[in-house]
Amino acid sequence: MPEIGEVARIVSRLRKHLVGKTISAVHAVEDALVFKDTTHTEFMAKMKGKKVIEAQQWGKYFWLVMNSPPHPVMHFGMTGWMDIKNDPSLHYRQTTVETEWPPRFLKFSLAVEEDDNEFAFVDKRRLGRVRLVDVDAKDIRTTEPIASNGPDPVQEQIGESWLFSILGKKKLPVKAFLLDQAILSGIGNWVADEILYNARIHPETYTNTLSEEQMDALFKSINYVTKLAVETEAEQDQLPEDWLMLHRWDKGKKDGGKHPNGHKIEFLTVGGRTSAYVPALQKKGVRDTRAEIGGEAKPDKRSRKKKEDDDVDEDRDEEELESNASKAKVKKQASRGRVRKEVKKEVAEVEVEAEEEEKETPVSKKRKTKVKADEDEDAPRKKVGGRRSARLQITSPHTETACSSANISRNKGLSLAPVFSLNPDPTTSPIPTSNMPRQPTLAPKDTSLFHQVLKNYEIKQYKKGLKCAEQILRKNAKHGETLAMKGLIINCLGRHEEAFAIAKEALKHDMQSHVCWHVYGLLWRSVKNYDEAIKAYKFALRFEPDSQQILRDLAYLQAQMRDFTGYAESRRTILSGRPQVRANWTGLAIAHHLAGNLSEAENILTKFEGTLKDLPPKGTADYVEHSEAALYKNLIIAESGDIQRALEDLENISKFVLDKLSILESKAKYLLQLKKWKEAEQTYMALLDRNPDNRSYYAALEQCWAKGEDVDRSQFKSKYDELAEKYPKADSPKRVPLDFLEGNEFEAAADAYITRLLQRGVPSTFANIKALYRDPAKREVVPQLVYKLLEAEEAKARESEKTEANGDSAGSKRWVLYFLAQHYDHYRTRDSRKALEYINRAIEISPTVEVQMTLARIHKHMGDLQQAMEIMSKARESDLKDRFINTKCAKYQLRNNCSEEALKTMSLFTRNEANGGPLGDLLEMQCVWYLTEDAESYARQKKFGLALKRYHSIWKIFDDWTEDQFDFHSFSLRKGQIRAYIEMIHWENTLRSHPFFARAALGAIITYIQLSDKPHLAHGSLAHGGEGADFDSMNTADRKKALKKAKREAQKQQEKEAAERAAKKDEKKTTGDEGVKKEDDDPKGEKLAQTTDPLGDAMKFLTPLLELSPQRLEVQLQGFEVFLRRKKHLLALKCLLAAAKLAPEDPTVHIQILRFKKAIDSPPGPLPAEVTTVIDAEFYTTLLPSKNTDLVAFNTEYLAKHKDTPSKLFGGLRAKHLLKPESTSEIEASVLESIKSGLDTYTLKDAYEGLGLLREIKASDNAVEEYNSVAKGRWENAKGLV
Repeated sequence: MPEIGEVARIVSRLRKHLVGKTISAVHAVEDALVFKDTTHTEFMAKMKGKKVIEAQQWGKYFWLVMNSPPHPVMHFGMTGWMDIKNDPSLHYRQTTVETEWPPRFLKFSLAVEEDDNEFAFVDKRRLGRVRLVDVDAKDIRTTEPIASNGPDPVQEQIGESWLFSILGKKKLPVKAFLLDQAILSGIGNWVADEILYNARIHPETYTNTLSEEQMDALFKSINYVTKLAVETEAEQDQLPEDWLMLHRWDKGKKDGGKHPNGHKIEFLTVGGRTSAYVPALQKKGVRDTRAEIGGEAKPDKRSRKKKEDDDVDEDRDEEELESNASKAKVKKQASRGRVRKEVKKEVAEVEVEAEEEEKETPVSKKRKTKVKADEDEDAPRKKVGGRRSARLQITSPHTETACSSANISRNKGLSLAPVFSLNPDPTTSPIPTSNMPRQPTLAPKDTSLFHQVLKNYEIKQYKKGLKCAEQILRKNAKHGETLAMKGLIINCLGRHEEAFAIAKEALKHDMQSHVCWHVYGLLWRSVKNYDEAIKAYKFALRFEPDSQQILRDLAYLQAQMRDFTGYAESRRTILSGRPQVRANWTGLAIAHHLAGNLSEAENILTKFEGTLKDLPPKGTADYVEHSEAALYKNLIIAESGDIQRALEDLENISKFVLDKLSILESKAKYLLQLKKWKEAEQTYMALLDRNPDNRSYYAALEQCWAKGEDVDRSQFKSKYDELAEKYPKADSPKRVPLDFLEGNEFEAAADAYITRLLQRGVPSTFANIKALYRDPAKREVVPQLVYKLLEAEEAKARESEKTEANGDSAGSKRWVLYFLAQHYDHYRTRDSRKALEYINRAIEISPTVEVQMTLARIHKHMGDLQQAMEIMSKARESDLKDRFINTKCAKYQLRNNCSEEALKTMSLFTRNEANGGPLGDLLEMQCVWYLTEDAESYARQKKFGLALKRYHSIWKIFDDWTEDQFDFHSFSLRKGQIRAYIEMIHWENTLRSHPFFARAALGAIITYIQLSDKPHLAHGSLAHGGEGADFDSMNTADRKKALKKAKREAQKQQEKEAAERAAKKDEKKTTGDEGVKKEDDDPKGEKLAQTTDPLGDAMKFLTPLLELSPQRLEVQLQGFEVFLRRKKHLLALKCLLAAAKLAPEDPTVHIQILRFKKAIDSPPGPLPAEVTTVIDAEFYTTLLPSKNTDLVAFNTEYLAKHKDTPSKLFGGLRAKHLLKPESTSEIEASVLESIKSGLDTYTLKDAYEGLGLLREIKASDNAVEEYNSVAKGRWENAKGLV
């Protein structure tokens, strides 16, 4: 493996040949192993056109500093190398230079503008790594993966006392110690062997047994070997002749394996690596053996002669050592002594200030603090501000004050660590303290004040807590934990940047405090930077590895980030600390379950069950938890695929499990999977006794009746008749047969079903029936049956008139008319005139709310949104206490672009005194449907700022739902609701595939595309009406003037609104200590609309859609639009291919094919060869016949094929205008001919689309007027056609 010297060689050559040059071309090979956390395509896109500013190294890592982020960070792994075309060099352990170009095993190559030189990253075994780090250049060292590496011994001089402390605290072979990159960076196998050879230390010597002389020799050898390796760049002809490096590779050769001094070189395996050493010079004594078998090493007082005598028994001792070591499998200890220089990533100049502080601070007697904390996850918590928090009790020799650590966030329940070591004792601390800042001791009065700080924080009296903290800091300015609490409180007041600065200051003064690191992690968590929070928690655990609260916080974050492997490890540590708590066993099982290790999850639950002597008492929470755990274990067994064993386990636990319904449903499911048809049928019949309207039970029963074979479902009619007779009040056994019956049987069953419901006056009859309309034959039969019923009702009414008793018949007739109105309003059978006729007849009989709402819906489908809104408002007034009707009315108002009226309607059912009024309460209630409709309304009104404001609010709501998982990571364990928790985790994984999110995200993307195409739309005065009405027709000079004027007006308006908000804030200041309520500095979304990178902002919404909703055609279409505008041709092609696969004849897909062809035929710059290759392979073989395809003929063929389908005809005509802009008159004629000859086949959507096409091609006024006049013949009052 290339080590610190070889990497230095490459960095030196990169500085010589690459630094200061601009990358003109990038070629990368797809390799998911080498390209870590990125892809080869992203790497090519991000690197092209960048200038290389510097090349740097840290241990085995090296990176290129570009003129802007991201920066490539690389690691060679075992066989990686960087080939330079004009300066070839030997690979690691290579004997001849390869001149072939491009070289073998290429992963990526870079070409530069300034010369013909090229640079290639090669890796035969694919163990190297290439990452893109999107941070400032100065922060690369403090960013993963480099952040977790220890100091580079060449670039950062290690301290002798630091090394001695680390060695004393460790208990592992010194060779393994040197190979640990978290301790020292850059030292690999051969460098470690060289260090030990120069220090004359045996590789298997344990670190805690080294004498002072050996540690001193090791320290000097580390500095000497690493420095010389870097200075010589590990060129073998420049290394000293007596170095093992030059002779270790002769193993197995004739006369090989000897040092020039004549001593034999031998090999053994240490730390998983082959180690070369010289036994004659690198002795291993009895001291080391005692350490390895677990004994304590004692000072060796024997004489040199006695030592030499004992060397004879060295082989025997080593055999005994290996035997004992193999038997002693000691649990891996937490690496508490790993205090390394990467702390500087968060705390600048810590060591210098620590040494100064150490000189100034007198040695004083350390006070010990006794801490008691309730760390049990299922123990009761004190409720603070509606949330439960961990209860702490801190006592000291001076005070005994009970105090609690509450929540860092007022809405997310983040808790402090349960252990506050105010004055850690360096003599007992597991961390070496010689070079570390030490916590100053607090006086008794200040200790009491610190307790008050905690108490104020818990009860959210932030200002009082801040005052107490500042009082402590006036006397103890460097007390780290007080500083940390101050930062925590300030964070709750909304001053995040200041809080982070104070927390870093706290760490600088007390890096040994787990509290400081824990608080630092909580701050990162509050801003949703979970990676940094996890790192801070891990630092805290180095100093307090047994803290249950920190471990739980870490585990919850790992679950949130779906790092289930790390989650399992954290849960195992928690369990080892408190094995008596059942929730800890369950938590570990959940972690393994989510990680896919089902057998281990089951074993853990079984082991705990084995510790129980008796069942918990009935009626207790423990009994409920035991019941749920048993069902959860059964779920795991079933998921593992052993259905028979799951069924047997279900029989065993059914005696005590409380959820009998789950027992029955699982049993029926297992029996069905095992094809035990009779038993499964009996179980499902038992389930029907509980709920005879559950459709899934009937579907399963049909499988039982068919016995897994494909049979004609009509034979089940008799069984459904029996079920209908058995369950006379159930709807499902009467309704399900209508799905599979045909002909006369269907007609008879449908007649009986519909007649029964309508005569009973069931308003939802049509809703139950309309699913049958997918079948054209049934769609014809249903209205005929209803017409017969109408005739019968009218005859009955006429007969009743003679007897003057028409109440019941009139009621039945009303619902028959209501059904027919809905039938003719359905999109498959729409005839709005007939629908109006029947609904008006129903209103004459009885103007109920349902009938009036249907009348409004008919007018909406006719395009008369104003009339629909008024009718719905009238329906609402008939029942002011009905929230559903109120909601419907607001929705219709939004569809008519009456946003203010809609908000006023919604305010009838909101808390109007809430912050932000009715809208603020709707946001707090997360009323997604209203925000979505409101956003679309503003988008139609071209108020893009407000539209984006609503879309981003919806994004935040879904983000909050993701955050809400934090509440359930602990709650579900505490309450034992494990199956619901697992279901919630799976649901959260696909949360952003939710239809409402997709709808809002697509709306936001379309808005951003419009702003990208026409930036002036961001300014209200230019977007609609007034001076901006003719913006598109202005010349360049006039556009600039209008744009400047609009910007000035917008700025004045913003300043005016800001002044008004400031005045209101002064009038009504926030009282109490709840913190400052954040003011919205962009209530109208103007900043969102005036973004400088609308397409980049659109990617925020597009990325989750492409990942979770790739099957939606609209997603792929909008993805194409965004990527094509961003010049990402391959990504655009990927979306286009996916869209064509979903809907090959879709008109938008057809247009996009032609647009893509035109884009690649005349790109702004030459396309890379790799892009051209992919396009040739995919585009011309899938979407177009060949490169030379005549696009006009291609489009003409599409038009001829779809001339009778309005939407596809309009798509073809749009494509025609794209290819031949001068064909406007031909397109006008085609559109007019289409609507005149096929008006009856048009939908209202088709009519709007045709009108939009005419306006898009800037058709003549006469053509638009003629089109409207024809359309109004069918949609007389349709908005937009009038």
